Amino acid sequence: MRALIFLCALLWAMPTAAADWTLNGELSGLSFGSVKKGDVGEVHHFTALKGSVTEAGDVTITVNLESVETWLDIRNERLREFLFETAKFPLATITAKLPADNKLRDTPAGTITTLTVPVTLSLHGKSATFATDLVVARISANRVLVMPGELIMLDANVFDMAKGIQKLMELAELPSISAAVPVTFHLVFDAPE
Repeated sequence: MRALIFLCALLWAMPTAAADWTLNGELSGLSFGSVKKGDVGEVHHFTALKGSVTEAGDVTITVNLESVETWLDIRNERLREFLFETAKFPLATITAKLPADNKLRDTPAGTITTLTVPVTLSLHGKSATFATDLVVARISANRVLVMPGELIMLDANVFDMAKGIQKLMELAELPSISAAVPVTFHLVFDAPE
């Protein structure tokens, strides 16, 4: 899911500190939508996200794909087994490198900035690099909130998931499931006290 890539990009806006910044999993969220039968939309999310930005500016975010939550147990199981294939690919990983000239390093609390950043998403054995606009809000000296500037649309085919989508259609007896996946997120990162 290309949207996961963009989670990482959030970290571009975080100042480099003397220690790692850590994703606050309780305050952060990653949601995605699915469209079946042409116009039936549903919203899903992941419950297990981890991430950090190192002192050197290396950004890593991981999404435990086993944590997918669709509000139907059988659908959760099918997504894990046939779409994400979590037995082989349990995680989605987003990586980036903060630029040396990151001007947000010293921005005061209350500052909101929009950045366009490239991030790499590794999902289902494939990797792709994308650029997106991110809205970065410096909530306090030790906390940053990152959100997409616009809704993110991912193409599941980029990550070789067409067979999984086809299998889900067969199992649920659906005429269609779109490979276009809308994604949104809100990520909160905390600096060490």
